[in-house]
Amino acid sequence: MTGFVTITEAELPQLLDRVAAEGWTEFALSKSPEALAELSRSQWEFEHLFLLPLDGNFEIVIPRLRACPRLARLSLTHLGLSLEDIRLLAGLAGLKRLDLNNNGIGSEGVEELEGLRRLTSLSLSGNLIDDQAARALARFQGLTTLNLGDNAIGDAGALALARLRDLGWLSLNQNFIHDTGAEALVSLCKLYVLDLSYNQVGDVGARAIGRLDQLVNLFLSHNDVGNSGARGLATLTKLTFLNLRNNRIEDQGLRALAALPNLAYLDISNNPISPSLQSIVANRNAQEIFAAARRFITAPAEPLNEAKLVVLGNEAVGKTSLVRYLVHGTPRSPDEQKTVGIAGERIETQSWSPAGKGPRLNVWDFGGQEIMHQTHKFFLTERSIYLLVLEDRREDDTSVHPWLRTIANRSGDSPILIVINKSDGGRENLRLNETEIMREWPAVVGIVRTSCNDDDWARASIDALKRKLVDILNQHPKLEHVRASLPSPWRRIKDEVATRASQNKILTRRDFERLCESADDPKHAVTDPAEQRALLRLLHDLGVIVAHGFDRRATAVEQAVTLLDPNWLTGAIYKILTSNKVALQGGVFAHAELRDLLDPGEYAGTRAEFVLQMMAHPDVGLCFPLPESRGEQYLVPEALPVNEPYSGKWPGDVLRLRYAYKHLPRGLVPRFIVEAHEKLATKGARWRTGAVLEVFDCPVLVRASVDDKQIDIWVDGPAHRRRGALDYVRDKFKRVHALNPEAKPEELVPLPDNPGGRRALRSPALARAQRGPRTQLLSTPGRS
Repeated sequence: MTGFVTITEAELPQLLDRVAAEGWTEFALSKSPEALAELSRSQWEFEHLFLLPLDGNFEIVIPRLRACPRLARLSLTHLGLSLEDIRLLAGLAGLKRLDLNNNGIGSEGVEELEGLRRLTSLSLSGNLIDDQAARALARFQGLTTLNLGDNAIGDAGALALARLRDLGWLSLNQNFIHDTGAEALVSLCKLYVLDLSYNQVGDVGARAIGRLDQLVNLFLSHNDVGNSGARGLATLTKLTFLNLRNNRIEDQGLRALAALPNLAYLDISNNPISPSLQSIVANRNAQEIFAAARRFITAPAEPLNEAKLVVLGNEAVGKTSLVRYLVHGTPRSPDEQKTVGIAGERIETQSWSPAGKGPRLNVWDFGGQEIMHQTHKFFLTERSIYLLVLEDRREDDTSVHPWLRTIANRSGDSPILIVINKSDGGRENLRLNETEIMREWPAVVGIVRTSCNDDDWARASIDALKRKLVDILNQHPKLEHVRASLPSPWRRIKDEVATRASQNKILTRRDFERLCESADDPKHAVTDPAEQRALLRLLHDLGVIVAHGFDRRATAVEQAVTLLDPNWLTGAIYKILTSNKVALQGGVFAHAELRDLLDPGEYAGTRAEFVLQMMAHPDVGLCFPLPESRGEQYLVPEALPVNEPYSGKWPGDVLRLRYAYKHLPRGLVPRFIVEAHEKLATKGARWRTGAVLEVFDCPVLVRASVDDKQIDIWVDGPAHRRRGALDYVRDKFKRVHALNPEAKPEELVPLPDNPGGRRALRSPALARAQRGPRTQLLSTPGRS
């Protein structure tokens, strides 16, 4: 959830009275929902955040805030504050943190803040301020945090700020700062965070920054730093985070940065690094990058010439027939069996190119059964090609956007080619808004039509698809690793792993480490754990292997198992999702029941635990641990009943609330059921799209409409307890929304005069709706 409440202009006076009467110590008001959402996640620690509509008048705000002497933290952004507003604000002498981003107050406005000498944190990004304002700010000697991003203070302004010797956190991105300004900042010896992104800092400035020996986080993206500057930064031994995206650093500079002993995150993309290293620097793990770079520099190399092709789409759109046509040149068969799980193929593409050159494609053909869609997330990787297959026989196919969202969430900006299959004879029943798709999903590189019939048009369509794939392989920047070389020791290990993949289903991490460490020539052994992880990531992206547990938070079980056959995992998950036993238990199973649900021979010990942890991964949500069970019981959303049980007739004066979503994720309601599980009215009061709760003696109905992308809430019971019950439900949804940021929820209150429940007000009406039954409800939840 965004963490803010929308209010109307008419509600401002009452809200400000509350701020004064209740002695609030912090308050945030903005006309930008994005700014408030970011603020709720930032180090500024605001809780009372309010959104004013774009046409809302805020003139009463500043005068009334002067009656709030306890305010210590204040954020007023995107409001267009006047000079008079700033003068009034300066009377709040108790302020310690002030955020006035994007108000355009100018340097004159900054000078009016001079009376706020107790400030320790000040944020003034996007305010049209120059070096004159910087000189005024230099008098705020108590500042420890200062954000002046997106202004124009220049080198003279940086020189003025150098007098703020207590600064520890400083952001000056987009401020026309050159080497001279960067050199001036060297006197700020307490800095631990510095952001100079989008400036003109070169090698001289970078070498100067290298003397700020307390720096932990440094942002220097989009500057002019080269190898000499990189060597200067290599002295920052406390650095853990470094962003050098879009500079002039070459392999030599990357080698110099390897001297940073504590660096964990490094973004050095869009620098002139040699092609063979581009695939490695895409991984932001600094120590893995350094270890791999050392190997690439010292070992002989061989062409990689290999890529991963992922084929996705709904069931029965012809994915398997399409892959077979690509691999074997044979048209579809009427007896074609649908793919269960994941089918693997290898395609040699030399014949697709007039030059007779082309990489091998490791093809992953995913079964389209809806129940298994969530498992796809385990295997979608960056640096792959994606074929999203639709069928022309459905004029109303709207699946393209959910599929594109799934791919984008897991694959970064890997190229996506949309294939409209079954376009037999060139027909075009399914017409997509190609311009809109390309605009909303920049990773989409084209839309082609194919047929898998045994005729000339079909063969020509497959040839056109092959040519398009060759173009992507040869030209797309995300696939530079395909055209690069691989160190010989890495090539040896890759080939040995591929051989094992044809013989085994899993590979333990320890077995992989032994493969790396064993070599006829000790110089070809890979013994550095960081280098081993870098190689494992590459093999994962190439589709040679499926590896998890790269995240430092991963459990030992997740790190221990590496898959050679993905169906080993998906098969186990399918058994649990479709288990009659789990369904009869209301979608719940006990940890101890794993031995009954899975083959004890194939999934013994920690292997069953691995399956469970992968299902329960927050990004996947195939099962959820019930909080009160302490990890002993799990809820399986797919095993919940589809039908909503009858919960009685609800009266017409209940309290109502609605969440409307831009995208309603499949697992959002089950996640809510888990969060509120202790308040279920009965064990059977839950189904796939809703639940009935008992909260503070108030019955609560929560029901989702997948088609309308909304969730409705009804609260009955004692009138004086309804608000508390609704607040409980809202708090649970806040936690769930935080796990699903792509949902973009909006709180609404259905209108009382609308019997269909379609019309609603935004959440400012919530407070009024909670005051009395006349405006509380619109319609009762009827039963069909």
